[in-house]
Order: sequence, then C-alpha cells, then structure tokens
Amino acid sequence: MEKYQSTVFRTNMPPGVLIPSNPKVIALLDAKSFPIIFDTTKVLRRDVLDGTYMPSTAYTGGYRVCAYLDPSEPNHATLKSYFAALLASQHTKFIPLFQSSTSDMFLNWKPNSPKMARHTSTH
Repeated sequence: MEKYQSTVFRTNMPPGVLIPSNPKVIALLDAKSFPIIFDTTKVLRRDVLDGTYMPSTAYTGGYRVCAYLDPSEPNHATLKSYFAALLASQHTKFIPLFQSSTSDMFLNWKPNSPKMARHTSTH
C-alpha cells in the first residue's frame, strides 16, 4: 500500500463456508476507493455478487440472475429496468411493508440475549 500509495490491493479471503477453491479478491480499504468496483473497465463483474461465491445456476433453472450479470451484458440493463419499474409501480405497498418489517426486526432484536451471545462469541 505504501509503495503504490493505494488503498486498493489484491489479497486472499480467509477460509470459510462460501469461499470456493480460488480465494483471490480485491480489497478496498476506504470510501474513496469504493467507486472503483462500479467501473466496468477496471473490474469484471460477471458471475460475482459477494466475494468469489456464485451459486449453481441449477437453482435458477439454468439462468444467471440479474445480480450476477456484468453491467456490460445486454440482459443486465433490461432486467434491472424491469425490477426498478416493478418496485416503482408497487412503491405504495413495498415501502410501507419494508419499513414495518425492518422496524419489527429491530424492535425484537435483543443484542444481549443468550442466543445473540452465542453468535457473536469470540472464543
């Protein structure tokens, strides 16, 4: 980082459940470097949503869903426009449902409960 004066670098992801055999990733360390992941001339976005994990297309009938399409692919813009129009047409139902669902979730969240302590334990 010091040599190239950059907060973007290549690294390997630690082992985990959703990490495939190739753990190579690009790390972004600050908000200034974050927009680079949306620059399709610098970052290939095909079959990538989070890390290096891509679920089998057998789950979606052999189709790659919009989230895994590169923005340069023709179907990406078509599907993205469709979903945006669908959400816009249902905004009077979708937004209140989203707000009530997230409100209930946070109201029922008990960070000091034994169940939560099990999931956040550091040992």
